[in-house]
Amino acid sequence: MANQIIRPTVLPPRASPVASEVTVSDNGASVAGVTWADGVNAAAPVASQLEAEAGVDNSKRMTPLTAKQAIDAQVPPKISSAIAALNLGSASQSQASDFATAAQGALADAAVQPSDLSSVATSGNYEDLSNKPTARLIPAGGLTSQSLVKSSDSDYDTQWSTSAAATAVSYAPQTLTDAQRAQARANIGVGSVVFSAVNSANQPRANGTSKATFDSITIGGGFANSRFTAPVDGRYLVSTTITIGDGTVNAGSWGPLIYVNGANSFGIAASKTRFYDAQSVSEIINLSVGDYVEVFVFLDAFTGNPRLEANRCNFNGFLIG
Repeated sequence: MANQIIRPTVLPPRASPVASEVTVSDNGASVAGVTWADGVNAAAPVASQLEAEAGVDNSKRMTPLTAKQAIDAQVPPKISSAIAALNLGSASQSQASDFATAAQGALADAAVQPSDLSSVATSGNYEDLSNKPTARLIPAGGLTSQSLVKSSDSDYDTQWSTSAAATAVSYAPQTLTDAQRAQARANIGVGSVVFSAVNSANQPRANGTSKATFDSITIGGGFANSRFTAPVDGRYLVSTTITIGDGTVNAGSWGPLIYVNGANSFGIAASKTRFYDAQSVSEIINLSVGDYVEVFVFLDAFTGNPRLEANRCNFNGFLIG
């Protein structure tokens, strides 16, 4: 085996060589082993990114990564330069959807153009308006309580004037027809609010103050639940008649009371001297919307079985102005 020469061609082939396998390297002075990877890199080293983007070194090899880096660095400027050389303008680099279609262009041609409009349409300045109306201003000056009156029959000829003080006017008594009286009452609101109610059953009473109830309403303007509520501001006349009795003459004092908003407003008291005693009370009251009026009955030191007599007690009222 000494000095036996073995040719590489007679060696069995390597099915899947790898970069780390060693081969013979002879540099003329010595023989050594070198891996396939080191040998390839020594013979054709990989270009760096800067070398790939510069594109001037012809001794380096390119990988897929450095090839992409070279394309990204060099192609876009060349495309831009080529487009600029064609003198197409920036529109050549825009999408078709950025531009109007033929139909849209035709519609724009038919639209009103700014040059067709008057100056005021674009400036919004009143002074640019043509055929302006003549201003008719209220004369300067004027004092509190003065009024504007015509100075002549000419249009817009007016001036400030102080009216003479009003004087009272009196009229002799006049005879009005029924229709005229009805209209006069309607003018001042009389009769527009009216109510009347009575009690339909006896109401037993005890000593003290208690509310009277009226369950039979004959006229119900503003009346409900034994209470009248003012529907409008005004002056009202309200009245009530209360009949009390039990069939015997007994001792004690009593009287009807008019309550406004839950408080006693007006009433009278007297001693009972008959089998059946009746008393009436009325009052003119200023009421605001929502104020309410009720009737209460006061009994003191009564004996027997006092009661409010059925159909003999009433509660009435109306607006007088």
